Amino acid sequence: MVRWFASLAFALALLTFGGARAQGDILFEESFDSSRTALVYFDAEDYYEPELITGEGDPFSRLIVPEALWIEPETLEIWGDYRLELTTRIQNGTLYITGRSGSGSSCEGYDLVFTSESEIFFSSVDADCEYLRDFGDYSDPVLDPGEWVTFAMEFVGESLSVFVNGEQVISGEDDTYSEGDLLLYFEAEGSKGGTLDLADLRVTALGETASAGGGRTVETTSNADARVVDFAGAPEDVMAELAAQDLVESGGYVLFREDYAWFEGTGSWFTPLARQQSRQNVVMGGELTFTYGESDEFQACGLMTRVNTDANGSTTTQTEFGVTSFGETYVFDADFRDDLFDAYYEPVRFTSGDSAHVLMVLQGGLATLFVDGERLMDRVKIETRSGSFGIGLLSTTPEARCEGREIWVWTWE
Repeated sequence: MVRWFASLAFALALLTFGGARAQGDILFEESFDSSRTALVYFDAEDYYEPELITGEGDPFSRLIVPEALWIEPETLEIWGDYRLELTTRIQNGTLYITGRSGSGSSCEGYDLVFTSESEIFFSSVDADCEYLRDFGDYSDPVLDPGEWVTFAMEFVGESLSVFVNGEQVISGEDDTYSEGDLLLYFEAEGSKGGTLDLADLRVTALGETASAGGGRTVETTSNADARVVDFAGAPEDVMAELAAQDLVESGGYVLFREDYAWFEGTGSWFTPLARQQSRQNVVMGGELTFTYGESDEFQACGLMTRVNTDANGSTTTQTEFGVTSFGETYVFDADFRDDLFDAYYEPVRFTSGDSAHVLMVLQGGLATLFVDGERLMDRVKIETRSGSFGIGLLSTTPEARCEGREIWVWTWE
C-alpha cells in the first residue's frame, strides 16, 4: 500500500463533463460578458485569469501574455462536424486556432494561424507539431493589424473551410482528422510580450439542416444504445458487447483478475495490482463498494490504470475511475511530474455503503466510462501513456473503506 495522489490536486482538477448534443445545437459558447468563464487559460507553469473589458462596446477578454498561453474549454468534448467561430484582436504575437484538436496534444489537428501582421495560414499538424499539409494562405490589405477580425472554420466530413469576416478564403479536402475539440495557442513575439483579445467564441454542430455547409450528422449515442447489458458478467461477454458498439476491436485476452482488493482509513493511498504489467490500451472493470463517514470534504474510491511510481512508491502518473462521496462518478487523469490534470464527473445514485459496477475503456488518449452498464462518459480526453494498475482511496474520515471485487483487465498488447 503506497502513496496515492494529492487530494487538493484531484478536487481542483474536476471539470464538468457535458453530455452528447443534438444536431444543430450550440456545442460550446463563450460571450465574455461576465467574470465567470467557460475557458481555461494556462501556460507551462500556472493558470491565468483574463481581464474582462466592458467599457469599449461589447465585452471581451484581454490577456497580456509574456511568452505563450494555451486556452481550451473547461469542459472537454469530442465533436465531429462543426463550425468554430471566433472574434479576436492581437498585438505583437501569433494566434493558433486549432480545430478537431487531437487528444493530449497542443498541436494535432487543423491549424488556422493568424499573425500580428494580419497574415493567415491554414494547415494540418501532427502530434509532434510537424506540419502535414498546407491548404493555403490569405492576406488582405483592408485587414489592418491590431483590428478586430472574425474567423470561422467549418469541418464537414473531409471538407474544410476557412472564413474571414464572413468571406470564405480557404477550402480543402482532407481525411487526417475526423473529430476533436478546439484549442487556442498564443505566442508572443520577442521579449515585449503580446496582447490577446477574445470575443464571441462559438462552436455549432453542422449537419444536413444545420448550416449552409451541409454534410453528415454529428454522431451521438442515445442511452438506449449505450449500455452494456451483462456488465457484471464474464470479461469475454462484456468485451463482445463493447465490440458490437464499435468501442473496441475484437480479439485480445484477460491480462489479470483480482477477486478482492481494498484499502481503508484516512488519507490518500492505493494498493498496486499487476505491478509488473504495464499497458496502454485496456478495458478495466470491477465492482466497487465505498463506505465513508460524514464530511464536507471530497472523498473517492476508484480503480486505477496507467499507474507509474517514483522511488518512494508514490504515483507519478495515473488514470482513475470510480465513485465519490458527493454522489458522482469520475475519470481522473494526472501527471504529477508536470502538474497536468484532467478530471470529469457525472452524477450517479450512490451513498455510503453502496456498490457499483464500473467499466472503463482506454484507447489512446480517450476514455469511455460505464457505471452499472450505462455509458456516462463517452471518449473524454486524457493523456496517452502506459502503466500498471491499482485500487485507490481518498478519504477524510477514519471509517472510510474502498473495496474492489471481481476486478479484471482486458488488453490486446
